[in-house]
Amino acid sequence: MNRMEDIMKKIIISFLTLVLLFMSLGTATYAWITMARTNIIDEITIYATLGADLEISLDGENYYSELPASLLYENIEKSCLLEVTTLDGINFHHREEDVRVEKNRDYLSFDFYIRTDSIREHEVYLANNISNEISYEDVGKEGTYIISRGVKFKSPITFLYDIDDIVEAGEIRTYYASKAVRISTITEVDGEKRVKVFDLSGDEHRGYAKPYGATSYFNTRFNTELVLPEEGPKTFYKLSEFEEDAPFALDDTSHILSLTETMEVDGKTYYYGKVTVNIWLEGWDADLFDSVLKDRIKIQLQFKAVRK
Repeated sequence: MNRMEDIMKKIIISFLTLVLLFMSLGTATYAWITMARTNIIDEITIYATLGADLEISLDGENYYSELPASLLYENIEKSCLLEVTTLDGINFHHREEDVRVEKNRDYLSFDFYIRTDSIREHEVYLANNISNEISYEDVGKEGTYIISRGVKFKSPITFLYDIDDIVEAGEIRTYYASKAVRISTITEVDGEKRVKVFDLSGDEHRGYAKPYGATSYFNTRFNTELVLPEEGPKTFYKLSEFEEDAPFALDDTSHILSLTETMEVDGKTYYYGKVTVNIWLEGWDADLFDSVLKDRIKIQLQFKAVRK
C-alpha cells in the first residue's frame, strides 16, 4: 500500500467513527446521521427537526439518541450509485432489463423508525431545499440538498445538450451528477404503500426521458436510437412551504409521514412511524451520461415535524 492509499484509509476510518449527534438549538432538536463514502457519495446527512425530543431506530426495537455510524455502515458498505431507474420509486432495474439491480449496492435504501413524545407535532415533511443555493464546498448549512463537485468533461462527439444548446466535439464543460439524483419516500397507511419521488434540482425541463442531453449523447456516440419511456414516476420538483414562525405547513407537497402509532416506554407515551428512503441516480435523466459517473456527491435531508 503506497503513502496516498494509507492516508485515504485513515481518512475513511476517521469518517466512519462519526455518530448520530443529538443536539439542541433553541426549541428544536436535530438528529444527525453522517456517513462518508469512498466512491461517488462523499457524505450523507439526515436529520429531523421536531419540537420535542427525537429518537431514531434502524430496526424498530433499539432506539438511540446517538446512533452509531457503524450500524448504518453495515447496510451500505458495498454501495456505489449506478444508473438505475424505476416507475414507482419502489422497484428498481437497470435500463437494460437483464442487468440485476441490488439494494444498497447499486442504490441506497434506508428504513428509519422515528418516535417522539411530543403530543402535537406528528406530521413529518421533507423540508427546506437549498440545493440551488449552495456550493459543494459549503458545510454546516441547515436544509435539504443534493450537491456535487462537478466533473470537467471533454465531449468526444457533437450532441444536443438542450433544445437550443449544442455541445461541440472537443468542447469542455462541467457536468453535475447531483442533477440526476432522485429520492423516494415510502410509508404504509392501512396496508397501502404511499410513495413520493423528489427531484431536488427543481428542473423538470431536464428531468425524466428527454430527447436531448443524455439521450442525444448516447444515440450519437453509439449510432443508435433509444426508445424513450412514454411516462415515468410522478415526481415533485419542489418541497412544501411553511408558515413563518408557526408550526404549520402551507401545502402537503412533501408530507411523507404521520406519527400515528403509540408505544409506552417507562411510563412515557411515544408517537412513532416508519419511512423508507431510497436514493438513486436516475438512468433516464437528461443529465446522466459518461462524465458524471465520476462525480462526488453530498446529500443532506431535513425532515421537519409540525402540527396537523
